[in-house]
Amino acid sequence: MADSAFYTKKNIQSLGQHMFWITRVPSSVKEAKDLLASECQFKPCTDERYSYSEYESNYAGIRQKQVLYHSDPMHEQKMKTLEKDLGKKLTAAKKSLRKLCKIESNCEPDAHKGPR
Repeated sequence: MADSAFYTKKNIQSLGQHMFWITRVPSSVKEAKDLLASECQFKPCTDERYSYSEYESNYAGIRQKQVLYHSDPMHEQKMKTLEKDLGKKLTAAKKSLRKLCKIESNCEPDAHKGPR
């Protein structure tokens, strides 16, 4: 068992095909990025808050079984964070718009120049 820093072509190839290991695949690996961006078919775990999907991989020439997990509690937390961030950005955009609306311009080219 190793952390995600272990997951390099050199390390995996040095272990070969017959050594068993477990690690987290870094999201910087193209194959992982593609998988995370795809529509995955998840199967429920025993704990209903979690689900998983299994994939075969051949990264670095070594056959692997990869498992992608989905956590409902983590998804809910990410959605709350996203909503909070969007709210902050919306508030900032409204504030900027109010400032721009207060600026008077004599002509369209002056308006494009923005505040002085």
